[in-house]
Amino acid sequence: MSERSIFRFLFRVAARAPHLDRRTVLDRIVTGIANHYDALTCRLWTVNGSSPLAAADEDESLELLDPISRSRLREMEELLVGTALERGAYASALDLDVDGELTDFLHDVVEVHEVFAFPITADGRTFGAIVLYLPLASPPLAEADQQALMAVGELVRLAAHDRRAERARV
Repeated sequence: MSERSIFRFLFRVAARAPHLDRRTVLDRIVTGIANHYDALTCRLWTVNGSSPLAAADEDESLELLDPISRSRLREMEELLVGTALERGAYASALDLDVDGELTDFLHDVVEVHEVFAFPITADGRTFGAIVLYLPLASPPLAEADQQALMAVGELVRLAAHDRRAERARV
């Protein structure tokens, strides 16, 4: 898909967000992003979260892995989210891979090319990160893709803010 289509997708979700509950908005965001990039999975983590707030893993590939591999992926995700939040910019699993072992694991066992975490912000505050598992044949993400993914926080904030304002009017 083109870079423009990720923005179109986000605009469509933003237009519908005031009419949807937060869970539906979050599910649409992670599912849409996963579909757009043909990702194995997409997960949305909060800053203090001990597990993803929302996840799209259509074929449950990660759940079918052995417990040790799932544990390793969870540790990697937590480190990636922490790194992305600390930097205020995307972080790659390659950043965590000093000896190439993680890259081999991701290619051979999980069958993904790369795993990224993108910080998401709202009202100038970073509150979480999106983790994206890209397939082996995936092209690199463009700058526009990174900007779109980092802007998801504003979309989530918009949905929550609009519903609060409407409840206050009732």
